[in-house]
Amino acid sequence: MALKVFISLSIILVLTGSAFKAEGTEVMVGWYGQIGEPGKLSGYAAYGTTLMLPYNGGFNPPQIGTYLNTAQTAGIKVWVDLRIEQTPLSEAGWKDIITTYKNHPALQGWYISDEPEYGGTSAATVQQYYNWTRAVDPDHPVAIAHAWQPHAEYVNGYDVLMIDVYPGWGYGAPDYNEFNSRVRDSYSRWKTGKDFCQQHNKGFVPVGLGFGQADLGNGVRDLSYNEYRWHTFSAVVLGIDGFLFWWDQYPSSTVRSRVEQMITQVNSISTQMANGITNDPAVTVSQPATKIIYRHGTKGNQHVILSVNISRYDAGDNNGEALTSVRFTLPVGIQTSQVEVLNENRTLPVIGGAFTDNFNPFEVHAYRFTTAGGDNTPPTPPSGLKVR
Repeated sequence: MALKVFISLSIILVLTGSAFKAEGTEVMVGWYGQIGEPGKLSGYAAYGTTLMLPYNGGFNPPQIGTYLNTAQTAGIKVWVDLRIEQTPLSEAGWKDIITTYKNHPALQGWYISDEPEYGGTSAATVQQYYNWTRAVDPDHPVAIAHAWQPHAEYVNGYDVLMIDVYPGWGYGAPDYNEFNSRVRDSYSRWKTGKDFCQQHNKGFVPVGLGFGQADLGNGVRDLSYNEYRWHTFSAVVLGIDGFLFWWDQYPSSTVRSRVEQMITQVNSISTQMANGITNDPAVTVSQPATKIIYRHGTKGNQHVILSVNISRYDAGDNNGEALTSVRFTLPVGIQTSQVEVLNENRTLPVIGGAFTDNFNPFEVHAYRFTTAGGDNTPPTPPSGLKVR
């Protein structure tokens, strides 16, 4: 699969057959890559990584146990890599691994197929291994990944769909224009994946770009800080079930630093976004949904409105549109004097229950504010992706 970092939601999965219902408690963030060395986990945890998908060509049982034990100590959840493209076990062998580790507290779920549409793994084969997994472990979700877009024929073979989107990779010479069409296409890919998963009641985990030109080249260039914000938060604003960055095998120092920034920033609003509503009708915005998409969520009496300028993201040029004096009107009854603009070292006054701000083309702003009294956070279910 391609290079990946994972932002995951800690959620409960409620399944009826293949149906999926998510109840979020936090957005978990981590890496997907060739990073199976347990000794690295404490370093990842130090800057906020909460979930890992170690892409190792298939763990053997002793490796799985060692990795899960170390991850538990570090406070990290793990998608266990059992890709059938690398480890096509017999039914008995497969079920034995699932049985051995299904009760481990660090287990997030089972990852069973990587871009099967390219690897020649049929939908029937994926579904067979999915059924074997669910027969033994009814409590943890099963995930597969597709490149760029969903493939409907595989829909009965997973509970959580991961979509890989790596702007520029495989397109030849890099396009160095900031917010070129390959970068802007991220939002379209995330939205297509989210809409598909919502239609089929599946979890959705975007897998974003976690490497740069110095790592693999082949049409990739290092994304700028603002592009990374767009690439990441144009997914988060849709109400996703996690986000992975691929990969952390040898990313350049610039890329590594920017991905760490994204992980930290997502962590700072993780609970609000997990419990949020995209384009919440309780909040009004002076721009249409074709220009500003936003998500409003709460944790106790702390609110966050994540807002993304999507105007002209699908146009034939890189210009976008600057949006000035965008007015956000807070829900009725909200009393606060200002909002903090996260990661920008500024605040905005709230006057008459509203505040205004400006957006550069494709810019992302996250507004946080606290209201007086009351705890309106939904009850917290057990951590980790679960199925019941």
